[in-house]
Amino acid sequence: MRANDIPSMVLVTKLLLNSGASSIPTNYLLSNPHSLIDDDKNDEIQALRVDDESDIQEERGLTFTFDSVLKHIPWTNAHEAARAAEAARVAEAARVARAAEAAEAARVAEAARVAEAARVAEAARVAEAARVAEVAEIAEAVRVAKATKDADPVRVANAADEVLRQMDISTSKGKKWYNLLRTVEDYKWKKLTVLCYKNITPSNFVMFLVKYGQSEEEINSILASYTSLYRRVYGPRRGTYDSFEYISHVANIVRASEADKAEQRVLVKLGLEKKEVNKWTQLLLTNEVFKWDQLAVLLAEDIYPNDVRKVLWKHQQNRDDINSIVNFYTNLFKDYKADSPEVLMDVTPLQAANAAINVARAQERAIDTLAKKIEQRLGISIRKWLERFRSSDEFKFDELHQLAREKVTSDHIKRFLQYHDMSENEVNVIILLYDGILSHYETGVLSRDKPLFSKEG
Repeated sequence: MRANDIPSMVLVTKLLLNSGASSIPTNYLLSNPHSLIDDDKNDEIQALRVDDESDIQEERGLTFTFDSVLKHIPWTNAHEAARAAEAARVAEAARVARAAEAAEAARVAEAARVAEAARVAEAARVAEAARVAEVAEIAEAVRVAKATKDADPVRVANAADEVLRQMDISTSKGKKWYNLLRTVEDYKWKKLTVLCYKNITPSNFVMFLVKYGQSEEEINSILASYTSLYRRVYGPRRGTYDSFEYISHVANIVRASEADKAEQRVLVKLGLEKKEVNKWTQLLLTNEVFKWDQLAVLLAEDIYPNDVRKVLWKHQQNRDDINSIVNFYTNLFKDYKADSPEVLMDVTPLQAANAAINVARAQERAIDTLAKKIEQRLGISIRKWLERFRSSDEFKFDELHQLAREKVTSDHIKRFLQYHDMSENEVNVIILLYDGILSHYETGVLSRDKPLFSKEG
């Protein structure tokens, strides 16, 4: 008991002995202090008592103390302490409730996060399964078409010619048309739109692709784009009409979707944000130091040339610059993949990629030197030279003789043609012819000091 509670205790004692309680036994008052408290407070006290009889008996057996009375009398320290204890109890109960509420909210949020992650993972799994199935379907269609070409080349040639006829393109320009389809993204989608408008089925179009194409990756890519477009237009969820405007609209959607997916694959592997990709493509085409550094990273991260091409065409428009870097990277990628695992075993992917880049850069310098010589000699761009080289056998024959007279090696010519996006089959045929011409000069059958023989000779 505190000192400043003494006056209160005196008051309680006087009340017990002198306040008209003579008819009430003192022992009763001592054992029933609640009788001294006003009715309202007494009701509160009674409410605290439990109904269970055993608890009542236990309570009656407790020893009476003045503190048990003082805590119910206002302005006493005991009363203030009781109030503080009650406030602390209420505050603790509130804290526990808040903690429980926060824990429940965290649990619900975590459950939602896990559910969303599971949903996203499942959606990704389904999308990937669909993509794998589509890739397998396209690859199988190309495989069947190639098998048909081997077994019945006339049938494939006729089917390819029919596609060209429907597109109002002469058969002599079939190879050039294919090269534009595989290298110029804008041109490709314009022509795929026309193909779809004329309702040329993917099964017929693939015959054209296998006749003129050599790279399975290129053929598969073009066929996959066209198949997606064709199914969107003529499938079960087709539009209410199939006008050219509608098909163009669908083609834009399919093209954008393909470019976005390719961009996402590149961004994830390079660790770039979407807002950075436009600047990245710009630097890739204009900054030499940045270009070589990033090509090594692309190679080390196993990013396919087709994805690089789609991203570049999405953000840039310079056809020659895009084709130059894509052609270089395509050949680099093929060479890198052709290396045996033992060659790459003791180095990191980036180290191996940088080594491949260094070799390729030396080859590119030689290619650039040869290209400049050709441009200076004929006064035409290398692109025009390539077009004439592909389309005119006479021009091709004369140029191969000229290159042989200049002692350009067969390997150098092969690299030069590959760099400028000729297919493997084309290059092999040309190199076979060039080796024969070169051997005539090396053995003295033809002289480098005399003019080229006439066509009659």
